[in-house]
Amino acid sequence: MSIWVFIWIVLLVFVLGIFFWSMQILFKQKRAWKALANSLNLEYKNQAFLMSPIVDGRYNGYHITLYSEEQLTKDSSKRQFRTVLVMSFQEGFPTGGAVASAGRRPFVEDLKIEDVHSPDFKGWNGSVIFHTQNDKILSAFMNNDRYKALHHIMNLKGKESIFIFDDKEAYYRLETADPMVDPNIIQQMLSKLTKECDILRPNKSDKVLFSSKKEQLEEEPEEKVSKPEPKKEKAKKNKKET
Repeated sequence: MSIWVFIWIVLLVFVLGIFFWSMQILFKQKRAWKALANSLNLEYKNQAFLMSPIVDGRYNGYHITLYSEEQLTKDSSKRQFRTVLVMSFQEGFPTGGAVASAGRRPFVEDLKIEDVHSPDFKGWNGSVIFHTQNDKILSAFMNNDRYKALHHIMNLKGKESIFIFDDKEAYYRLETADPMVDPNIIQQMLSKLTKECDILRPNKSDKVLFSSKKEQLEEEPEEKVSKPEPKKEKAKKNKKET
């Protein structure tokens, strides 16, 4: 047998092995996501035969979308598939801002949100970037419980996260190389994430507080500029003595 024929056979077996392994993972994923959709009363959208499905719907007060996305690697030399979970809050926050884990820092930096927020929370991961449109308002809104919840969802092992919000809506996006083929594990993760996000979202007292306080914080006190008094004309000298 020629050495080139042998090499060709080895390569063919290798490529076929990867293909069948990928198909096995894909079919496991489809079964798991369909079971998840049925369990949580979500919509299961089947895509093309060799594509991951989409799971979409309302869960615990959030609109969630679970899907797979093809992305380029950092050096743009290869393509990889990432599992993506997006949670929509469907409500606004007192001010706008964006938070991202280390691998998604460029996304936040490209938004050109100037104020950098420094969380007053012991143990905050310094590699997580946090920008806001108004640091005063955000500092008044955040508290220890909210920092703790945000710290948890931004530091999930093996996952990259982005949390972006403004005064109308908010989104939490999670990405992972894990195809997520166990519906029970996915459901446990969703349950934990929604509990943390419940702590983050504004409550009624916040809305009442910021409807008035926001205006106070945003108003910059006008500097009183003292206008120079008009120079008084020097009193005319007494009339020349006659």
